[in-house]
Amino acid sequence: MQDASPDSLLSGNLATLLAFAVFFFVPMLFLVIGRDTGAFSRTWFLDPQECEAYWGVTKRGLVWFASAALAGTIVSLAASVLRML
Repeated sequence: MQDASPDSLLSGNLATLLAFAVFFFVPMLFLVIGRDTGAFSRTWFLDPQECEAYWGVTKRGLVWFASAALAGTIVSLAASVLRML
């Protein structure tokens, strides 16, 4: 294994963080949370309308995480199979 210098480790970590931000946070903001979702108040759980809107955003977020986990699993398995060939 190659010895990694601190500069290459830092640049690698920054590239990973940037990729994570681009491929996770940006779609999360635009696809899951959306533009039409207003800010929730501190007492969102007392207002039935706001509670329903909050639950809708939460369900979209859970679907987003589950689909990302499924896609990551499929890509990882496909990469493993290709490495074996």
